[in-house]
Amino acid sequence: VQFALRPEKVRMAEEREAGGANAVPAEITLVTYEGADYHVRATTPVGPMQAIVPSGTGGLEPARGRKVWLSWDADAAVVLNP
Repeated sequence: VQFALRPEKVRMAEEREAGGANAVPAEITLVTYEGADYHVRATTPVGPMQAIVPSGTGGLEPARGRKVWLSWDADAAVVLNP
């Protein structure tokens, strides 16, 4: 099954969210600062993913090579081919 996610719907955390069924471990491969946000690219077991992470919130700072968890709400995924 292939699915698509908008990068702004993907959350990044240092640890897996409690009860987070929609989560994958990831390693950040690229970070670009785009004003109010960081655009993050990462490798995961399901393939490459992107996330848009707000900057200046005091949260987890994205950095190349950092191991993180990416998660999303169930209604954020769009199934492309069931």
